[in-house]
Amino acid sequence: MRFTKALLFTLGCFFGLSLQAQDIHFSLFNYSPLTLNPAFTGAYEGSFRIGGIYRDQWASRLPNQFVTPSFFVDAPVLAIGKGDWIGVGGMTYQDKVGAGNLRNNSFQFSAAYHKALGKGGKTTLTLGVQGGQSQRKFDPTSPELIYEDELDLGGGLGSGNGVDRNRVGDQASYFDLNAGLLLRSQVDEGMDFNVGFALQHLLTPEYNLITANNTDNELPMRISAHGQLNADIGEKWMVSPTILFLNLNPATQFAVQGWGGYYLKPERDIILKAGLGYRVGSSGEVLLGIDYKAFKVAASYDINFSELGAVTYNRGGFEIAATYIARIYKKPTVKPVILCPKL
Repeated sequence: MRFTKALLFTLGCFFGLSLQAQDIHFSLFNYSPLTLNPAFTGAYEGSFRIGGIYRDQWASRLPNQFVTPSFFVDAPVLAIGKGDWIGVGGMTYQDKVGAGNLRNNSFQFSAAYHKALGKGGKTTLTLGVQGGQSQRKFDPTSPELIYEDELDLGGGLGSGNGVDRNRVGDQASYFDLNAGLLLRSQVDEGMDFNVGFALQHLLTPEYNLITANNTDNELPMRISAHGQLNADIGEKWMVSPTILFLNLNPATQFAVQGWGGYYLKPERDIILKAGLGYRVGSSGEVLLGIDYKAFKVAASYDINFSELGAVTYNRGGFEIAATYIARIYKKPTVKPVILCPKL
């Protein structure tokens, strides 16, 4: 049992420290727009938007499971010309990864220019940029970590006398820069779509905690491409297929999701949603959600189909997310009118 726990700890450490491709990712990626593409900043109708998402992965198998909370706020702040506008926002996340209390913290600001295209401005092309400070923290002295020389060939734990845990730095900071493009279009009253492309970690910053000036320890550029279609089917139903492609060398991820929704009322202000998703070669996804006027809430659960399924018993990650779009209307200024009784 002790060796099994050690193996699980080592597995958690391996995924947290050795895989450069372990970047933050969400199954409910459409509910975390600013971590997906900075061009989503201010890409909606309303006064301001606020939201958050929480992911908990392998909680039943690792004592120090992967935990990722993230929050964002954005707003369209400046109208330009006929139909163009600028949006600004900010987002933060903390990614706690396995044993050793490894944490990736980031706070980033974003801005986007939205250009209306065509008659009526029903199609919008957006360029977004995002930048901020990120920090990686790690506790090398944590007793939860199992180093190589602490495992003996007999299937147990060795003495570990050769490990100098104090040789490793406990944090590293770097500036991160992202950019993205987004095309949105309102096809008709019951159909709209968006497609986007984003580049993250444009500066390929060095993030390693042990050595400096080593290109092997640079965070590789992340390439994202995504698309979503929202379409009504009759008066009561709607569908929303989505796709997502991610590449963070050497890892590649392709995910597809199919959402379906049911309008509870003729006013269409309440939608019950459910769906299924598949992350190719990795996991399946069960999706649930509800839209109530300006509020959107969703939850998902991943079923692990990868090589780690034997260790995790096919249990994956749980997510819950919520967004709210506020609409603040200015009261009209009414000039007093004095009626003349002689007229």
